[in-house]
This record gives sequence, C-alpha cells and structure tokens, in this order.
Amino acid sequence: MVKVSIIMPSLNVASYIKEAIQSVRIQTLKEIEIICIDAGSTDGTLENIQRQATDDDRIVIINSPIKSYGYQVNMGIKSAHGEYIAILETDDYINDTMYEKLYNIAQKHDCDYVKSDYYSYWTQKDGTRNFISKRVCINDERYGYLPNPLKYHEKEIFDWYIWNGIYKKQFIIDNNISLSETKGAAYQDIGFLFKTIIGAKRIGLLNEPLYNYCIDREDSSSNSGNALKFVWQEYSQLIKYQYNKYQKKLLYLRMCKSYVRAVMSTGLEHLRSEENVQWFDWFRFVFEEAEKNGDFDEEVLPEVIKRDYFGLLQTEDEFWNYVDKRKREFIKFIGQNMDCTIAIFGCGSYGYLAYRILNKNGYNVTAFFDNNKKLHGTKFDDVTIKNPDDISTMIPETKYIVASENYSDDIKKQILNYSNVKASNVFTFIPL
Repeated sequence: MVKVSIIMPSLNVASYIKEAIQSVRIQTLKEIEIICIDAGSTDGTLENIQRQATDDDRIVIINSPIKSYGYQVNMGIKSAHGEYIAILETDDYINDTMYEKLYNIAQKHDCDYVKSDYYSYWTQKDGTRNFISKRVCINDERYGYLPNPLKYHEKEIFDWYIWNGIYKKQFIIDNNISLSETKGAAYQDIGFLFKTIIGAKRIGLLNEPLYNYCIDREDSSSNSGNALKFVWQEYSQLIKYQYNKYQKKLLYLRMCKSYVRAVMSTGLEHLRSEENVQWFDWFRFVFEEAEKNGDFDEEVLPEVIKRDYFGLLQTEDEFWNYVDKRKREFIKFIGQNMDCTIAIFGCGSYGYLAYRILNKNGYNVTAFFDNNKKLHGTKFDDVTIKNPDDISTMIPETKYIVASENYSDDIKKQILNYSNVKASNVFTFIPL
C-alpha cells in the first residue's frame, strides 16, 4: 500500500534535482511512490532522474508535453496511488522524517491535510546556507489537530504554500481541486490552496520546520516579471465561484496580499509595461466593488501590506508618484556615502531583500539585529546577527533599516528606545 505519493515537477533544475530526489528516497516512511514529471529539460535534469530511478523502483518518470507547473502537478495527482499526495518543488529538499510525521498525524485524526512549519534558505558567499524558520501559526495554540479550521485562517494560520504538507487524495477528488494549467511555474497553486482551505473540515499543523524552500534561484518563474499577470489569472477565475460571506472575505483578503506581493516581486523595470497596467486597473475595480459590498476589510491587513494596498488603489499617475516618492525617500535616507554604517533589523525575507538591494548598489551592511535569540552570534552572509541590546553600542550616525512584514511599527519603536538612535536614522523598508 502506498501511503504518500510525492509529486516532483521539473524543468531545467540540474543543480538541484539530485538533492531533492535523494531527500525523498531517504524518507523514514518507506511506503511511498516518487512521481517525477519532467517538462522537457535540456540541462541534464531528466538524465539525473533516470540514473536515480535505476536504483529505486519507487521512482516513476512521466514526460509532460506542456511546460506548466500546474499541468505537471495535475498529471501527478491523476497518476498517484497513494492515500495522501505531496508536492516537492525540485529546487527544494526535505527533512528525512517529514512524510512519516505528517502521515502519522493525518492517520490519527483523519485529516484532509496536514502541514508543517518550514525553512526559507539561500546560499551565502562562502557556500553555506542561511535558514529562516517560518511558522504556519502565529501562536502555539493552533498547532496540533484542528477541526473546523476555516475561522482561524489569516488571523492565526498563514497557509500560503502547497509544498509543506500532504493532502488526502480522496479529499482532493471529492472537492474537484486542481492547479491552474497556465504556462510557467508561478502562482498556479493559488486556486488549489484556497479550495483546500475552504473545503477542509479537519487539518493538522505541526510546529516543526521540515521543508527547505530555496529563495535565491535567479531563474525561477516568480522572478520573471509576470507575477501580476499570474495573480490576475488565478483570482479572475476564483471570484467567479459562489461563496458564503466568510469565505468571500477570506478570498479578498488573500487576493489583496497576493496582489501586493506580486507587485513587489515584479520589479520596477516591468511594472510600467502596457500589459501590467491593465492588471492594475482590474484589481482596483475589484477591490473598490468588494469594499462597497462589504466583502473586504483592509483593516485586518499587516501594516506594511496595508500601506502598499492604499498606494496601489490610486489612479495610475498617483500610483507612480507614490512609487517614485518611496524610491526617492529610500535614496535620500541611505545617501551617497558608500561607507556609512548601515544596520538591518530583521533576518527574514524582508531583511534578505533589503540586504540584496543594498549589496547590489554598492552599500555594505555592518550589522543585523533580530529578536530571535537563536540567531544571535550567527552569520548572515559574513555579517553577524546581534542582540538588539547591542544597538546601544552602535555609533549615533548608524542608519537602521526596519525589515519586517508584520512587526515593522513595533520594531521601529524598539529601536527608538535606545538613546543613541536618531529618529531620522530609522527607515521602514517596503520592497517595491
């Protein structure tokens, strides 16, 4: 009996595929099948899969005629024999106990799906990896078995990815859940995720990071400049369905977050294109209508997302003035002195983005600060992560960049509590 079918869609990931497959082959849960679906790789990816398949008869190889992440995953779901299915992106890898731990929870409570915390990671200059632990629950109370989970989503549960869990196959079939089959490999799981969230009656959440998510692959589809289009494709379909009042509010809340994040990841060089302008117009209209109908409440958004949302709701000219103003503010804050002392508070994904932007433009980051005690004394590239109390030892001219999606206002107040910090030297980083 196959307990979990692991679906692995691939296209030109030769640098990653070996580690990804090996992390599945060594799973402590042995009753698995490994469904590798390649969409015509030309860099040796398929040959690597074939070599590993000769040593492990649990590996099934399928050739996809279409270069579409969603199409490939759907092929895998249809081919799967397992009681549960999982999706492992082939530039990532997993802990060797992941599927055993998730499956045991699923079996014990008859869960529709079970998910774990995860790590985001990137490779540093010296070749070592920097890991950021990411929680799916805001507090410990929601971890474990959770019946009737819908009311907790976005308030206490942050379920934004398809790959850090397992899904009961019969639940997927009964609810007619699948991925979009548009070209490429970005954002096609939005519909899948939303349908699993509103359909699940029993879920499990594990307070242990078991999945390792690579965030620095330069040629990933999410870095293609088409994020806004992909998000539009997903939500323009989702809003056509009938929902109850709570489901509708959840849909618009998630849509707003996806929209803002898509704009942030698109990059300024792509945002002004004629094609992207039409997506701006569509989202403005949809959110204005949702607010009129009482289907969307922007007050529950994180502060950083909320600021961007209000900027994005403006007319095209007002929006570009907003973007240019933010850009000018950041340039003015940093200044032209490449030798200035810069510290970033926050070692999550926002801190990583701020660090990359500064490095790319020739600035050196002197220090990182974070409230996570486990990080103190470790390195972020070659920069030491310090205890916030060490701010008191920094020179008064230090420029502090607050890099946090959910706690930026609190962190800014925390920094300003130190007498050697000038208010004019603290800046909230908002990626765009």
